[in-house]
Amino acid sequence: MVTIYFLLSSNHETFKYSFTITVYRMAQKTQQVNKNDVKNVQELLDKAIEEDKEYPETFVFDTKDKPKLYGRVMEHKEIELKGDISRMIIVEELETKNVFTVWLSTVLAKKYDEKKVELKDVVCIYYLGKRVSQAGREYHDFTLAKI
Repeated sequence: MVTIYFLLSSNHETFKYSFTITVYRMAQKTQQVNKNDVKNVQELLDKAIEEDKEYPETFVFDTKDKPKLYGRVMEHKEIELKGDISRMIIVEELETKNVFTVWLSTVLAKKYDEKKVELKDVVCIYYLGKRVSQAGREYHDFTLAKI
């Protein structure tokens, strides 16, 4: 059994079509995936696309192009994914009024809680890049300021 996790952020229908064709071609070549599996993948994609439409585009932090997000917290949610609770916030940029989803990693969630951020608070989230913990694990580090 193969489990596929992905985030959609642009043209859903193009992605869905392309992905479905790829799965179907794999099925034809390997004969390890039958037509029912392709149908199941299509149903999963439809469901994921519908769920994705509920939230604004995910803000992807990058140390060079997009190291920070400065805006107002409009909403925060907890969602059950893979048996765990994942946290997210919806942030409206102050300058552009663009609205983004920010998924709270363990590090970012800890800083969010430490600052006691509430709805309508203005925050600046700054991505510091990848770090290595004392245990040798790589993680994404952030700083968060509540304005």
